[in-house]
Amino acid sequence: MLITNLKEAVELQKVIKNEGDLIEFVYKDIPCILKRNQLGALCGYCKIPTYVGVKIDNTDIIEVHGGITYTGVWDDYDVFGFDCAHSHDFTPTYPMYHSIYRTKEYCIKECQNMVDQIIELDPNINIYLRDKKLEKIINI
Repeated sequence: MLITNLKEAVELQKVIKNEGDLIEFVYKDIPCILKRNQLGALCGYCKIPTYVGVKIDNTDIIEVHGGITYTGVWDDYDVFGFDCAHSHDFTPTYPMYHSIYRTKEYCIKECQNMVDQIIELDPNINIYLRDKKLEKIINI
């Protein structure tokens, strides 16, 4: 959503309020989170259980908005994330015209893209996903 004037910036505030500050969803059995940072921009994260043992030596090869800007551990999860607060992004705290606001829908697609690439890069995740599918079948 390209912001070019004050009226569009005011309308965007309504969109941001409707989106919320925390969105959780699951994609391919991988928990994902969208969360607003202190600038008001959305950040996307995927959480892979630590016991899976994800081994990605170079996150620079993961193509996601602005690149992977966060890796860490939350509780029992290895977490990979990106943010939408780069110089060409519209951030509500420091609005700049002729920048682009990255919507919830955009960030969900980027999270899905990130998960797809991580799955492709690490065979341990495929074993985890296979086990999750078997678990669902057994519990039916």
